[in-house]
Amino acid sequence: MSARADVLTAALVLRRAETSRNRNFLLHATPEAAEARKRAARIRGIVRQITGLFGPARDVTAERVPASAPGEIRLRYALTRIALVRETRLPLSDLSVLRVALARAGARLLPAPLLARDEDRARVDALLSELDAATAPEPAH
Repeated sequence: MSARADVLTAALVLRRAETSRNRNFLLHATPEAAEARKRAARIRGIVRQITGLFGPARDVTAERVPASAPGEIRLRYALTRIALVRETRLPLSDLSVLRVALARAGARLLPAPLLARDEDRARVDALLSELDAATAPEPAH
């Protein structure tokens, strides 16, 4: 996973209107962008499941994956209303984006593994700052 994909994933989840494909075609025309779109769709899907009609999530765990995939987190939760158990692997940056997205969506009564922490907000702010720096118009000379 590339740093650029991390930045785009955060933007596609948290700043969706600002990163539309029509306005920013070149931003979406790379292999990293394709990866970021998949990751963002996964995160948005988790947010919809947890904040939607099927919440609240139960039996939530977020644990580091063994050494075979360093830096990845295994997220597992159950939605008892529809008898669904979901398990997915996320990079640490995506877990931070997920936590911040849940907080912004107004999700309540979240289990501890899904609560946004200061380190999550700092990580997301850093990612979005990178995007701002990369997309800032160049000063006129």
